[in-house]
Amino acid sequence: MRVSGCKTSPRSGILTIVTASALSLLFVLGLAHASTVLTNSAGKTSGPAREEPFFESHQTYNTKIEKEVREIRVEFARGGEEKVFFLVNGFYPPRRIALEGDRPRIACDFYGARLGKGIGRCIKVNGRLIQQIRTAVHQGENPKVRVVLDLVPGKNYEVEQIFYKKDNLYVITVKEERADH
Repeated sequence: MRVSGCKTSPRSGILTIVTASALSLLFVLGLAHASTVLTNSAGKTSGPAREEPFFESHQTYNTKIEKEVREIRVEFARGGEEKVFFLVNGFYPPRRIALEGDRPRIACDFYGARLGKGIGRCIKVNGRLIQQIRTAVHQGENPKVRVVLDLVPGKNYEVEQIFYKKDNLYVITVKEERADH
């Protein structure tokens, strides 16, 4: 089920966002899903990053329960898809930012979280679509874990995201956009 989608026009480089009203139904069902299409304009850099609030609710942070990104792993699926799995210790989907241009990237911000033991600063993927995954911990007023997926330049991407609430698993699927879009 698609809840919200973003598409980039190959000619204009403008990101438009469409949101459906089914968000509350998905929270009741425990499943949240969204989709984005990234377009890389050869030779052009795009404007500033476009933030896509990923079901940002008025969450209160319980200081007794510490949020943690426990594991990040990559799987190569049929059809050329590359999937990144984030195992977390609760239901707190990240805020996702799509960065276009000569260095296309997808950034995921997990606010109030820490990075689990054993997760390195750079995870080499060397995939057909995802080059590497970088992680960083940002301190300060609004602490967060930022995870950045560095994508291969010169391609048009379709990106889907889903959060499996029961399993505390957030998944990003990256595939090359089909020519018929």
